[in-house]
This record gives sequence, structure tokens and C-alpha cells, in this order.
Amino acid sequence: MEVFVPNKTDRIITHLKKCTHFMKQTIPKKKEKVFNLSNDEQSNHQTLSGPTLEVAVSEYDRGMFEALQKDSISVTLMFNGWMNINNEQLIGTMLVTSVGKPYIWKVTDISMERESYTKIVRSHTL
Repeated sequence: MEVFVPNKTDRIITHLKKCTHFMKQTIPKKKEKVFNLSNDEQSNHQTLSGPTLEVAVSEYDRGMFEALQKDSISVTLMFNGWMNINNEQLIGTMLVTSVGKPYIWKVTDISMERESYTKIVRSHTL
């Protein structure tokens, strides 16, 4: 079976250019490197899945945890479950600050887990 993965580099870069968190939290050198990916003829999904993606994710995580720790009012933890096109059962965890800023914390494949929803929620919290 052949799997096709579309090149979404341009869409990702367009999103990042509009993302205020990315623009504030990322140093100019890193932004330039990411934005130049669309000009690179070799650009593909593998380019974004290597060290560049790891750096972007770690910077996002650092910014997220700093913002959550600074929120002196409250942080809301939300869960959502769905099945993807491969019939895998996924559960997503999202944190929302008291000013309404959402942060996607993680998405986990729970297809092989035979537990109640409450046990799964407990195992995926901070």
C-alpha cells in the first residue's frame, strides 16, 4: 500500500507568519530559517519533520509553560476525542488560560487502551 503525504510547507509557513506566539517567541534567525523553507526547492514534509520541527516544538512548549505558570487566575484543562481517517482513536489535551489563550498540549493514540474515559483522562493530565 502506498501512502501519499501532501506537501503542506507553504500552508504551515503562512500559519506561522500569522501566529503571534511564534512571531514573539522565536528569534529572528530561526524565523528566517523556517520562512526560507518555502523558497527551497528541496522543501518537503521531511524537511519540517527533522531538527527544524523539533526546535519549533521545543520553543512553543517553553513559551506555553511560561505563559501557563504566569497565569495567576486559572488554567482550564480540556479533552476531546475523535477517530482519524485510519480509524485510530485519539484523545487531545488542550490548556486554556484565564484570558482565553488556547495551547494544544498533546494528542495521544488510545486505540489499544481498554480503559474507561476517566482513567484515560487521569493518565494524560499534568
